[in-house]
Amino acid sequence: MENNRVVISGIGVISSIGIGKEAFWNALEKGESGIREISRFDTSSCKAKLGGEIKNFDFYSLMQISESNDDSRYRLMDSLSKLGVAGTKLALEDTDLEIKKNETSRKGVIVGTVFGCLESNEMFNEGILRKGPLYVNPIIFKNTISNGVGAQVAIEYSIKGVNLTFTSGITSGMHAIIYAFDLIKHGEADIIITIGIDKLCQVLFQGFDMLRLLSPQDNKLEGCRPFDRTRNGLVIGEGAGVLILEKLSYALERKSKIYAEIVGFGIASGEENIARAMRLSLENAKILPQKIDYICTSANSTKELDRRETKSIKDVFGECAYKIPISSIKSIVGETFGAGGIFNVISGAMAISEGIIPPTINYENQDPECNLNYVPNYPQRSKVEFVLANTAGRKKGEAISIAMKRYTP
Repeated sequence: MENNRVVISGIGVISSIGIGKEAFWNALEKGESGIREISRFDTSSCKAKLGGEIKNFDFYSLMQISESNDDSRYRLMDSLSKLGVAGTKLALEDTDLEIKKNETSRKGVIVGTVFGCLESNEMFNEGILRKGPLYVNPIIFKNTISNGVGAQVAIEYSIKGVNLTFTSGITSGMHAIIYAFDLIKHGEADIIITIGIDKLCQVLFQGFDMLRLLSPQDNKLEGCRPFDRTRNGLVIGEGAGVLILEKLSYALERKSKIYAEIVGFGIASGEENIARAMRLSLENAKILPQKIDYICTSANSTKELDRRETKSIKDVFGECAYKIPISSIKSIVGETFGAGGIFNVISGAMAISEGIIPPTINYENQDPECNLNYVPNYPQRSKVEFVLANTAGRKKGEAISIAMKRYTP
């Protein structure tokens, strides 16, 4: 059994704070929020009004194709798949990788999405209810299937290796990374395009609003404020995060830039899931707790999760917990579900690469139970060698922690 080292060699991002790695990172570094009042659909019946919408996304321009000469595949492609295909193009360009058709069996695509294309589901179901099954466009049905993004990416880039989609809740994007990591580590693949993706739409927004999980406007404190004492709910965002995960020897042969090396992970569910996931990740990666230079957290501005993650960090790191820079980029992009875990890994990899830790913005009032160094409001310059990126769901749900380090020969 092979034991290959696995590195991140390419990054593609489409998000509310920018399209492309540079725009995404520049906004994170400066703490420039992508959260605004929703403009894509009517929120008049909702208590919440804010969301992290993607702006100025032009699929045809980004793909460098003419809409007037477009073939039917692009015209019939759903909006979520367009984000995935375009994000993959950005990642491949970032790592300067051209995939040749005769070598695609050693390359694969793995996607993590919580909701898939809810817009297509909504259109299809509404059509059946209003017009009846005989009058609904059958093309819409194929866009309701969760593995559509992976299929469209594989078609676009002629990839014939593994093609999987995880729909495992909030940790879906992290599952995609872990499976890709294992395939490369054990010699089953050379490169895996790893995608975390979800899209903001009306049915999703209204569902969370009805469950009273969103930060409401009616108390004049609407917004995403992880760890802040006045936080009162999450803000939904959207996006596609794409990582090129690659066997180290392959990346070196191509003379590719290496952002970071993935060295371990931990998965846990039930009570104390976040703490156990971090411990397992550290053990798997053979990293001492005191070596961690940055933790990119799952905190999403809900009372329970932010406190639970803070307590978990204290339990795992003891006195070191008060020294480790910790931040939640969800204060900037919102809760992006399937994209969230990959956005956190990108944040950690870029922190290693650039020596800058992005801030937790909107942090003004300390919660007595959340009293760690959350890098409040302004970035912190620091040499970053070892990082943990966390994603966690509800109290007894699943938590995943991924360990990364600076690449050294």
